Amino acid sequence: MTVINSKVSFASKVIKSMLKRRYRVSKKTFMYAQLKNRQKADYLPDKGYDVLEIGNIIVYSRIKEHSKNHIVYLHGGAYILKGNKLHFSCIEEISDICDCTVHYIDYLIAPAHFAEEVVKTTLLSVVELMKMYTDHSFYIAGDSAGAGLALGVSKELGSFYKENEFKGHFLLSPWVDLSMTNKEIEEIEPHDVFFKRDELLLCAKEYAGDDLKHPLWSPLYADNSMLKDIIIYTGTNDLLYPDIVLFEQKNSVNTTVYVYNELTHVFALFPKTKERASFINTINETINYKSEN
Repeated sequence: MTVINSKVSFASKVIKSMLKRRYRVSKKTFMYAQLKNRQKADYLPDKGYDVLEIGNIIVYSRIKEHSKNHIVYLHGGAYILKGNKLHFSCIEEISDICDCTVHYIDYLIAPAHFAEEVVKTTLLSVVELMKMYTDHSFYIAGDSAGAGLALGVSKELGSFYKENEFKGHFLLSPWVDLSMTNKEIEEIEPHDVFFKRDELLLCAKEYAGDDLKHPLWSPLYADNSMLKDIIIYTGTNDLLYPDIVLFEQKNSVNTTVYVYNELTHVFALFPKTKERASFINTINETINYKSEN
């Protein structure tokens, strides 16, 4: 586990302050506001992407024709929300700085679709993408729920498609235990105005019913030993931080965790911050190293 002790950037402090002020005034978390408005039309990019339909899944691909490196990205949203502008802004920056193709999978969400179906259909989308680029290198990335889903998809990939595998995993604040039973979460909760434990637990039950510790959607309980290079980014004020610590302890051989002091959930999604630059630079360095070795 690598602790990033540098001071929180001014931009991140401003964002954190805005979220806190919003919470103090309305007494509602960021997640509460998102849940209240989840019936709004999904955000879709208007240019710069190739659009591919795989079954009932839409994939938005930001193509770099000269590159053989690909990142599959799975957005967060507690399994019940679609992606938003922050996600597309982040993957566009990843694509440009890392000079690689990024595939944004608009996976199915609850309550219309249950966990097992979401994992399977997302996995089949990944397989189809790999078949289109048979001699290329693939990585998988995601934030929050999407990062947890990424681990489940990666674990199942070998059973469906033995010709390829993910060379690395870049996971921002992954949700690794849907049960939210870690008592240390209570200590973090006052510091993360992004969401509260009970809000996440309601979302988890919409997605997975009562089987919240199933290893496919709660990778804390899975055997992840066959997965390559799991790199996790979290903050000490991230509600999911205690479970990420447990995940790293169980998977220390193939897992590296970057911990940013005082930062909250999915901090790297916010643009024009030093911490986002750090997040993307480690992705770029990892891909470059693997391409050269």
